[in-house]
Amino acid sequence: MTTPPVPRPVLGAFRRRSVRYQLTLALVAGMALPVLVMLLWGRFFVDRVRQDAEHDLYDATRSVARVLDAQVAEHLRAVTALALALDGRRFNRAEVTAALARTRRTYPGFLGMVAADAAGQVLVLNQSRDSVPAAATRGLSIADRAYFREPMADGRPHVSEVYRGRGPARAPVVTLSAAVSDASGRRVGLVAGSLDLEGFRRLERENTFLAPAARVVIADRHGHVVYGGRDRRYPLLEDLSATPLASLAATSSPVFEFTDDLSGVRTAYLVGHVVSPELGWHIYVSQPAALVWRDVRLYRIGMAAAIGIALLVLGFAFWLLERHALRPLEQLVGALRQFSVVEPQRELPLPREAPAEIAELVDSFELMSQRIGTVLSGVLPICASCKRIRNHMGGWESVEAFVRDRTDAEFSHTVCPDCHHRLYPDAGG
Repeated sequence: MTTPPVPRPVLGAFRRRSVRYQLTLALVAGMALPVLVMLLWGRFFVDRVRQDAEHDLYDATRSVARVLDAQVAEHLRAVTALALALDGRRFNRAEVTAALARTRRTYPGFLGMVAADAAGQVLVLNQSRDSVPAAATRGLSIADRAYFREPMADGRPHVSEVYRGRGPARAPVVTLSAAVSDASGRRVGLVAGSLDLEGFRRLERENTFLAPAARVVIADRHGHVVYGGRDRRYPLLEDLSATPLASLAATSSPVFEFTDDLSGVRTAYLVGHVVSPELGWHIYVSQPAALVWRDVRLYRIGMAAAIGIALLVLGFAFWLLERHALRPLEQLVGALRQFSVVEPQRELPLPREAPAEIAELVDSFELMSQRIGTVLSGVLPICASCKRIRNHMGGWESVEAFVRDRTDAEFSHTVCPDCHHRLYPDAGG
């Protein structure tokens, strides 16, 4: 009855693989783990860079909105204080002319200032740091302007939308106005100041939250451009409400990606959008997406370089192992398979840098080949009667002595069953 074969375990099957296979697998696995970690970290790094960029851009946009509100509020307070100072008793051309000049000197953000009576007829017009002569203002009226009508109707300070002025240049302006009341509360006139929209450049130049390449665009509540950026990407008074930029701002998160081709070249931007709390104006702060992803590109380049270097090191290490360890080991295995006691064994080539263990195996194999060849090679003369063997000196040795002198074998004597019956026929058993 034969014994059924023991099933070979799976791990045993793995261990039966060649050393080359197992070493290659180990090196690939050792390389795959750090590469996988780098890829996972790279994904986390990309997400983190985007989140940080969006957070910073949103903070910068809110900062611009706060500075804008503060800047406009400061000039609106100046106009309101001027209206309170010019009560009905002091609301005459001489007093108003001096007051407007003082205000212009204190608040250079005003492009021009004007004072009008209750009917909207201009009393004083201060432009280019000087007052316009009275003769030049005769017949001028601002009664049709919203910045005149609304304060005169409700008595509250007013911030206009952007509009085109009546001067020769027809420059776009935003006007801040406040009604002048007498002691009885009757509104007797109005003072107003037009903001220098180019002064909003300070929002880009002096805001420490903004990156150097960031651009600011400001639109009023109706979407008309108040400030188009330092590069004048959007012209003043242009209606942004129907543009893709405003559409994305209305439907997206406060920070979104926008592709602009106004310059003739499609450029991707990361845009932050905030509505200023006080004015209700729309603030857009953009910066090229290429700058945002610069760190990501540098990381990816570095990661690719690190992986490439690691692969080169891995390949060089495998080449060294293959040359100095695997190849001699495979040659030794091949020599064992082709071992013959008849044919002389050729010397196995062994690199000088081969590991000590493999060198010892090769030396042991060659020594074993020599000893076995010495013992078992050639024709051995043996006596047909006593079975002694003739050695190379011509003497006769017993089989035990001949083998014992040439190998590490030792003999113990006993009697086989056939000889036992022949020598001791009466012993039985």
